[in-house]
Amino acid sequence: MADRSMLERYEERVVSISNVPPSAIANLPQDFNDDLKNGIKSLEWSKGSAQATVTAVPNVEAIQQLSHCDIRILLAPLDLPNHINTYPGFKMLVSVFNVPDQFLAERLHNVPYSFGSQLRENGVQNMWMHFLVKGIPASQNGNEEEERAWFRMAFYLQWNQSNSQRRNITLVCFGALKTLKHEFTQMRGAQKWETIMENPYILVTFILESWYDRVDRIVWRANDRGSELETKTVEETTSLDSLTLRDKLDKLKNLYRLLQTVLWLREGLDASLRATALVIEHYQESDLPAVKTMKGRNVLKEFAYRQEMFRATQLRLNSLHDRLETINHISYGLASLRDNHAMTQNSQATLSINDTMKTDSHFMRRDSSRMALIAWIGIILLPTSLVATVISAVSDTGENASKMPTKMGILFAVSVPMTIVLAVWFKTYLEPRSRRI
Repeated sequence: MADRSMLERYEERVVSISNVPPSAIANLPQDFNDDLKNGIKSLEWSKGSAQATVTAVPNVEAIQQLSHCDIRILLAPLDLPNHINTYPGFKMLVSVFNVPDQFLAERLHNVPYSFGSQLRENGVQNMWMHFLVKGIPASQNGNEEEERAWFRMAFYLQWNQSNSQRRNITLVCFGALKTLKHEFTQMRGAQKWETIMENPYILVTFILESWYDRVDRIVWRANDRGSELETKTVEETTSLDSLTLRDKLDKLKNLYRLLQTVLWLREGLDASLRATALVIEHYQESDLPAVKTMKGRNVLKEFAYRQEMFRATQLRLNSLHDRLETINHISYGLASLRDNHAMTQNSQATLSINDTMKTDSHFMRRDSSRMALIAWIGIILLPTSLVATVISAVSDTGENASKMPTKMGILFAVSVPMTIVLAVWFKTYLEPRSRRI
């Protein structure tokens, strides 16, 4: 039986995750829902029976009152501490079937895989496993809950190793996948059950097959997602301006998420391969007489085949990882090309502006030269015009021509110095100032 302290730790985790007071555990409903998600189904077969029977376990108390049979398969909810409503049934299963405390510790630590076995003094052989793999949403626009999805499965198997006539085989599947549930519920013929009586490891082949089917479908979904990103990346190479900034950011975000998921999938596949290798090693060391028979060797071949199928899926996943790394490099290369392309366009625009400014500067210099010429003409003529106007204004209209030379002398005597002074002032003060402006 599992150590009491381990059960207490498990219960503390249930209380902590569910955010309920410890007293609430005692008041949890003891009845089970009549479905495979939250309820418990029992497949029972006894020697001499034509087929197995499927019954629903109605409540916690019924687990203690299960009838005797040679083979029993219990399909129970997943052994997660965050499912508070299933905890009473889980606790009873642990107690009735003496589930080792290692099994509970592995779930509390959320291990990527586990394989354990014990041969007790009473001749009962125990074996258990945990599986874990990262899921992937059905579409790139999956919600946050789908992004965080993980698939888990666990089982606990026990049988009487010392009594070939009364094996009392019990398999408890926690969180069995739909394919495994279907396989067990459809397997009602007596011949198949008699074979399992001889070699309980056959049940493990069904579990590995079901788990492989789930892992392989997840990897194919990831591969399809990677192919979509490859296609989009190739399309981007045809035009550097085909995507908006928002599209580019979304693409990089999807690429990062997929790369992250692939890394988790690689961990899950490695874990599945290690678990399968441990099953093979344990099977080869088993003292079960049926292991040495032809059927027993076929079971070993089935384990080896499943191991190779995991490796085949691993090859596909490794190829996907390499392709995604290539897409990542290409994406960053395209980003650099877009930046260079934008800088080139900006440089061309700057050159065009500079050419325009040069042209404008040329016209401005030409206009400035013309204005300077006009200014100099004004400097030369303005003083003379001013003095002549003043002289003519103050002179009598009837003066004779004999006084004209005197007036002309005054005109030049006054206008010439004024012109010189004005030219010097313009040259030394106004012109340098206008150039600074």
